[in-house]
Amino acid sequence: MTIVLTDTFPIKTLKVTQGPRKYKY
Repeated sequence: MTIVLTDTFPIKTLKVTQGPRKYKY
């Protein structure tokens, strides 16, 4: 399980990847 926290221009994007599943907040 990999958690990637990315700071985008005006917003913050939290990407949680579990095997084949990808969650985008």
